[in-house]
Amino acid sequence: MCHEDPGGYNVILSNGVDVESVFREMKRKDKVSYSIVLLYYLKEYKEGRVNVETIKEFIDEIEGQKDEELKGLIFKGLEEVLKEDYEEGGGRYGEWVGGIMDGIGLEEVEDEAVLGRGLGILLSLSRFTETLKIYTSKLPTLPSGNIATGSVIRGLGRHPGMWNLVNKVYDNWGERRDVVVVSSYFKAAGEEVKRGGGEGIVEQCLRRLEEAGEMVNTVVYNSMIRVAGESSDPSTAFSTYSQMLSSGFTPNIITFGSLMSSCTTLSSIKTVFTYMSEHDIEPNSYVIGASVGCCVRLGESGEARRIVEDVVRKGGEVNVATFNAVIGSCVDAHDTSSALTVSGLMFLTSTSPNSSTYTKLLYLLCTERKTDRAVEILNMCYEKGVEVEVGVYVRVVQECERGREYRKALEVYELMRKSGVNFYESKLLDVGFKRVLKIVNEGISLPRTSILDIF
Repeated sequence: MCHEDPGGYNVILSNGVDVESVFREMKRKDKVSYSIVLLYYLKEYKEGRVNVETIKEFIDEIEGQKDEELKGLIFKGLEEVLKEDYEEGGGRYGEWVGGIMDGIGLEEVEDEAVLGRGLGILLSLSRFTETLKIYTSKLPTLPSGNIATGSVIRGLGRHPGMWNLVNKVYDNWGERRDVVVVSSYFKAAGEEVKRGGGEGIVEQCLRRLEEAGEMVNTVVYNSMIRVAGESSDPSTAFSTYSQMLSSGFTPNIITFGSLMSSCTTLSSIKTVFTYMSEHDIEPNSYVIGASVGCCVRLGESGEARRIVEDVVRKGGEVNVATFNAVIGSCVDAHDTSSALTVSGLMFLTSTSPNSSTYTKLLYLLCTERKTDRAVEILNMCYEKGVEVEVGVYVRVVQECERGREYRKALEVYELMRKSGVNFYESKLLDVGFKRVLKIVNEGISLPRTSILDIF
C-alpha cells in the first residue's frame, strides 16, 4: 500500500486496527482519517482508556482543518474537554478552548448543527455578547434556526442570572419554535430551579407547556416534572406525569427519577415504584438514591434501609452516596444495628466504600466501643490508600484510652505516622500521645519494632 494513499489507510483505520500507529505512519492525511482518529479518541476517552490531554493534543494537530464535518467533531472533542474541566473546578482548559474557537471562526460555519454546537461552547466560556452577536447574524442564513436557537437557550440556561435572557430568546423566536427549542427551554428551566432561582417558574413553565401544543415530547415532560420536583411541588409533578400518559407519551427511567425526586411522603415513594413496575422499568442508582434521599429527609431510616436491602437482594445497583446516606441516617436515629447491617451489605456488593463511608463507620464503632473493629478498618484504610481525617484518629484513640487499651492506642498512632499525619501539629494528639506513651513505658513492654523506636 502506498503511503501517499489516505483512502487505503482509512480502510484500516475504520476497522480499528492499531489506530494510532496507522495514523502516525500516514504521510498525507485527509478529513476522513482525522475524523476516524478523533472519533476513536473520544470513544477511548469515554471508556477511560485515554485522558483528556490526548484529545487536546490531537485537536491542536488538526485545528487548521476547514471541513464542516470535522469542525463538528472538533467541537464534540472540545465539549468533552470542557466537561472534565468543569468537573475538576474549571479554569484549566478554558483559555485553550477559546483559542481553538477563535481559530475556527464560527462566523464561517454554514452547517446549523455544527454552528449550534459551537455556540454552546462559547456560552460555556461565558462569552455571552459574542455568542448572541454571531447567533443573530447567522439566523437569516440558516435552514430553520431551531437547532441554533435551542443551543443558545440551553447554553444560557447553564449560567445563573440568565433566566430573563432565556425567556427573551424563547419569546423572540415565536411561532417558529419546534420541539428542539421547546425541550431546550424546559431543560434551562430545570437548571434554573435547581440553582434556587426563577420565582414563579412552575406556573410559567405550565403556561409554556400549554402554549407549546404539539411541540412537546418526553424530554419536555421529564423537564417539567423535574422543575416541579425541584420547586417542592409534588402535586404538579404527579399531575404532569398523568398528563404525559394521557397525551400518549411513554415514560422512561429519567421520568421516574424526576418524579421520585419530587416525593415528600412514603406513600408517594411507593407510588413511583408501582408506576415503574407497571411499565416494566427497573430502578437505577439515581432512582434509588432519590427514594432514599426522601426517606432520610422524612427521618425514615428503617424504610431507607429496606429499600437498599431490596435492591441488593435483587442484584440491583446502589451507589456509594446512597449507602452513605442510609448509614448516616441510621446513625442519626441511633440505630446501630441497622447501620452495621447496611455497611455489611455494601461490602457484599461491587460498590467501593469511600472516605465518608469509613468515617461514619469508625465513629459508629467508637460509639459502640468496638475498638478492635475500628482499628481493623483504620488498617484497611491505610492499605487501600483512603485518607482518614485527623478527628477520626482522635476519636479512636480516645476510645482506646477510655477502655485502657493503650497498646491499641499506640497502634493507631503508628498508623497515623505511616499515613503521613503529623499529630504533633495537634495539641490534643500531642498530649494524648505523650500520656499513652508514659502509661506504656510504665506498665507495658513493647517489641522493638513499635512506635517507641521512632521517638
